[in-house]
Amino acid sequence: MSTAQRGRNAPNEARRRRVPTKKRSLLPFYVVLGVIAVLGGIWLVAQLGTSTASLPPSAVSVEKAVKPFNAPVGRTDAGFAYKGDPQAPVQVIEYSDFQCPGCGSYARSTLAEDITKQYVETGKIQFIYHDFPLAQHRNAVPAATAARCAADQDPQQFWRMHDVLFNRQAEWGTDAAPARRFTSYAGELGLDQGTFAQCLGSGQYTQALEQAALAAAASVQATPTFAVDGQLVTLQDGTELAQAIDAALAAKGQ
Repeated sequence: MSTAQRGRNAPNEARRRRVPTKKRSLLPFYVVLGVIAVLGGIWLVAQLGTSTASLPPSAVSVEKAVKPFNAPVGRTDAGFAYKGDPQAPVQVIEYSDFQCPGCGSYARSTLAEDITKQYVETGKIQFIYHDFPLAQHRNAVPAATAARCAADQDPQQFWRMHDVLFNRQAEWGTDAAPARRFTSYAGELGLDQGTFAQCLGSGQYTQALEQAALAAAASVQATPTFAVDGQLVTLQDGTELAQAIDAALAAKGQ
């Protein structure tokens, strides 16, 4: 073979030599990618499955947080949770924010428990929780959503989640991603966590909660504020709410 012929055939011979070598070198690469993908999938599934289990236990147990009561529960036509007889002579509305420190103080107080026992359970008032998530509290809407998602499974669970959220306020208030904690709370309350998490992540209540806050802002200047048959009451020494309820009952001959 002449030198010219060898020069012309050299690229073809080089290609024939390189092709098998290139195919053999890619096979281990694809195998490694496949193993990484499988291991990554296993890790992701494990993380999702243990996302709530990895949370540290709360300092406040459900048994300590939840205050049982004996009264009808449900939702108003506007979607707000209530406890007490809807036909009660006096209606009390609480404008509240789950992340508000003052609202938490009221919810954890003996005053709140006394109002429930003396007026709600006795059929004297219907007590309505009106969501008023304040703009400065970034977790207020998610927390209010959590309470509503709990109520979707059982109206009584709104008030159980309400108590847990307020008693653990310091725990989730500064959490950058509180949904995982709220789903964990749902599990502690005996709710279906999958259904709860789906509701929480859907954002189905966000617009309603924002509209509720906008509507309340027109007349309510602080949280918590109470409306006793339409008369706004703010707490100073703790006696104002019971006095306003007694006055409203007396005005109706009760």
